[in-house]
Amino acid sequence: MITITISRAQAVAGLVVAAVLVAVAVLAGCGKTTEPFRDAGVSSVNNSKAVEVTMPDGFSNMSVKCVAPGVLGASAYHGDGNRAAVALVADPLCK
Repeated sequence: MITITISRAQAVAGLVVAAVLVAVAVLAGCGKTTEPFRDAGVSSVNNSKAVEVTMPDGFSNMSVKCVAPGVLGASAYHGDGNRAAVALVADPLCK
């Protein structure tokens, strides 16, 4: 059996280091919650539903919706990939 002994000063130093690491980890995560997108302010939100068009495997899916009066937004995406094609088109049917 191996016995490891540490002094009181070493124990205190270890606790201080652990507390600092926890504080840094907590504070590093706070920026994301207080300003999630680090983007410009939002003047309005459009929560209306979009029409999703799903294609067979190997082809990109897409969604379309009226994003503003007279403007149709379309987005094509492939699976969970981080890329998408976006288009805004004048559409008089969008109210």
